[in-house]
Amino acid sequence: MSLGNLLLKALSAVPPSSLVYKKFLGNKRAPNGMLLPNYDEPVVISNASIQPVPTRIYQMLGLDFQREYRRVFVPTSAVSLEKQLSPDIFEFDGNTWRSVGNTPWHSYDGWNELIVVGDKTR
Repeated sequence: MSLGNLLLKALSAVPPSSLVYKKFLGNKRAPNGMLLPNYDEPVVISNASIQPVPTRIYQMLGLDFQREYRRVFVPTSAVSLEKQLSPDIFEFDGNTWRSVGNTPWHSYDGWNELIVVGDKTR
């Protein structure tokens, strides 16, 4: 699988990061009748690139200043909330991150760029 030129450049400039990826499979009905998100088994991705989203970009994108955002480049077909009922989940830096936007390059170059959101830890 080719990681594509942009991801390869990112991985050569910034050391690759590891993260845990949980793909959303669909909703499952709980005994009380509520629908709960169901995720695939966690997968460790060791060749991801994780980069901060500059706060000056938050306003341009309409992002919440009370949250933290990262750009994540991964060699998988992860998708964001806009494409399904619940977002795929990533775990890194001691936090759980949910994908809120993606640039789907997977079918073309074997990787996707996502914007993920997590709770502020500082």
